[in-house]
Amino acid sequence: TSYADPATQDGRIEPATTLSSGPDTDMYGPRDLALAANGDLYVAAENDGAVVMYANALTADGAVLPSRKLKGPQTGLDVPISIALDRASDTLYAVNNGSTSAVDTTIFAFSEASALDGDVAPARKIDVDVEGFAPLQIVWHADTLYAVSQTANSASVLVFDNASTLDGSVQPSRTLENAAFGSVVSIYVDDSGLYAVDDEDDLFIFAPGEENADAIAIDGAAKLSAIAFDTNGTMFLSDTSANVIYSFDGGAGEQ
Repeated sequence: TSYADPATQDGRIEPATTLSSGPDTDMYGPRDLALAANGDLYVAAENDGAVVMYANALTADGAVLPSRKLKGPQTGLDVPISIALDRASDTLYAVNNGSTSAVDTTIFAFSEASALDGDVAPARKIDVDVEGFAPLQIVWHADTLYAVSQTANSASVLVFDNASTLDGSVQPSRTLENAAFGSVVSIYVDDSGLYAVDDEDDLFIFAPGEENADAIAIDGAAKLSAIAFDTNGTMFLSDTSANVIYSFDGGAGEQ
């Protein structure tokens, strides 16, 4: 679903567009999404082993079939749980669900993302050389790839610098951890730092270059599940327990 002018909205609102899972959209098990500069919407469809793309996300509403679909044995996609776009180089990164019985520790990099369609092999395969790596989410920012690794007993964020050049077996440049982490379920990264929510009521903020985080308890929150910022710096936090999205005014890092 999408919502118009979210920073100005309050109370119960109706979505501007809705794409429902099923044959009308050829989208099954949506788990993550990314938006290209031209407005194309990319969706990681975990239950279909595919990434489906819809042209002009602002008008993709109702029974709309994808304009392109990345799927097949050559892609390496089995249960894609997260995707990230490097708009500058037109590269799509994808990772399979790390909690399945056959753990896949590879991050796939597909070049010419704006033209991807069909059974296309990745241009690069980043094999993460970390014991117990169980990918949950990947995020791209400034030629750095961030990967959330979440197991039953630990949570961390692996940081890969110069990600556009990585190929083959790779160890992270550094690892972000925190003793107060519960289950890290979502991160956001921009020039002001890395923001993480942990499936409870805490927001963790890592300043640029820092490996220790400031933890902030969100008053009234119970089960934070995702974090994002708009271009004006408004922060949005979703709470799956309360079934709400909180918004906070002010630039990133100023909440």
